[in-house]
Amino acid sequence: MVAVDIEALGVVKTIPSIGGMPTSLGFIPLTHQGVEVLVGFYITGRGLIGVFNAGVPGPLEAAKAVSVAFFSLNGEGELVEASYVEGPLRNEDGTPAVVVVGEVLDETILIGIEALLPGWIRTTLEADPAVAGRFWVGGDADMSRIRPGDLLEVFVGEALCTKLNVAGIDEGGGALELEGEFPACFSERTHFQLRAGSGSRQPYVVTGTQTGYMGRVGPKEAFEHTFSAGASINIGFGDGILSGAGQGARWELALASGYLGHSYDIQGVSPCSTRIAAGVWMDSVRKKAYISFSSSNALVEVGVKALLEGGLGEGEVACYR
Repeated sequence: MVAVDIEALGVVKTIPSIGGMPTSLGFIPLTHQGVEVLVGFYITGRGLIGVFNAGVPGPLEAAKAVSVAFFSLNGEGELVEASYVEGPLRNEDGTPAVVVVGEVLDETILIGIEALLPGWIRTTLEADPAVAGRFWVGGDADMSRIRPGDLLEVFVGEALCTKLNVAGIDEGGGALELEGEFPACFSERTHFQLRAGSGSRQPYVVTGTQTGYMGRVGPKEAFEHTFSAGASINIGFGDGILSGAGQGARWELALASGYLGHSYDIQGVSPCSTRIAAGVWMDSVRKKAYISFSSSNALVEVGVKALLEGGLGEGEVACYR
């Protein structure tokens, strides 16, 4: 769904999809967290409710980083939450010391230690016959993601052949200079993958569960990223760790968009079927929304304020036939 600012045509913002085709739309003014807000309220054909700030299309509250935790592999190779290791800086109360500006998605930022580089898995190598240890890389992988000190892991089928150190990078020529042991199996290589190395100045790989690859960072640095919609994030890093955590260890930083979980499914709390929505009517005095459902020949009453302040429980949804 798209919102257009009529007073400044050309200012268009997309309201996040909650799944299904929006069938009807209504607006209701109410006070949310002490602020007067014009709430947009819509319903999809399969009965999901969406809400958004209709006064300024966007979140109902500012986006922010809400939590940060450290995870490492246990003895069984499972990724589990562990005692916090200094990485992304935290405030005294344990919340992330992260600055978020603008509208972001609900997503988790993964900061992997010595993690694999997205786009650099199962890519072929071709030796430069003129320069020993120099290899051209196949495909269209992004050379800017690599740092000196990274590790190149060479495979024959599924078997690891050797690990080589990236000593130099020729971005323009699409080549890597590699150091290490070149065993006999190297000539039979089938593919390789690149991993951020502990010897690199930026051993952490940053990816978003929605955004994808975001960049790299190291201890005592500040990581900045601008999202496609123009929002930005700034994460400061402490001393952290360079090795010993085990490959696969990572920090997880949760971002909240401010849409307050803008999708609500009333199936579990409605006493009648809410599968096929036909229309929405808003009562600005009682702060109620009335939704007609042809699937059950019913009119469903929903308390909008209750929905925003804690979700919908029993008694907050009524069905009239």
